[in-house]
Amino acid sequence: MQLIRKSHQDYLATLDQSKLDEIWYDAIDKSVENCLQYGVTSFQDAGSRMEELKKYEEMAKMANWV
Repeated sequence: MQLIRKSHQDYLATLDQSKLDEIWYDAIDKSVENCLQYGVTSFQDAGSRMEELKKYEEMAKMANWV
């Protein structure tokens, strides 16, 4: 598993920030869709980093959630 993780990290290191952001937002969208399929409408993630919290806040503002 460590070999796969290292290869993935090496790949991510080749991407610029805009592509990394695109991947992150796509993953969030897919996660939300999956949660809604099972009736999950909210969750908390105590392990989020500050840059992730800022992105969540931006998404909330765009969706008029705040």
